Amino acid sequence: RERAIKSDPDLFERILKSIAAGTAFTWDPRNKERVKTILARYLRLESVAKAEEHYQSALKALPKKPYVEMVGISSMIEFMAEADPLVSKVKPEEVIDHTILKKLDASGFVDQLYKR
Repeated sequence: RERAIKSDPDLFERILKSIAAGTAFTWDPRNKERVKTILARYLRLESVAKAEEHYQSALKALPKKPYVEMVGISSMIEFMAEADPLVSKVKPEEVIDHTILKKLDASGFVDQLYKR
């Protein structure tokens, strides 16, 4: 993780900017029908109308700022450790690095996406 981020931090910053922009697009009520169309297509739903429930679920699950909850990572580690006990030695902070996201957040980039 650290080696990859340090080898090309610009790449990871662009990836995080894209994720943040996509999240803001999803949250913008003006894009609701477009998001539902995308959901219907990729979930192979019969109609866009059937995507409403998925859209509402996405909004509930999708934080406006894409920080990963350490509790969620801990749960994933516990789950994976059932199949491979060595995984239980992994600490959530070894998996997730919010450094670049914090930089983007501090610069106002993420908040600016919601002011469009």
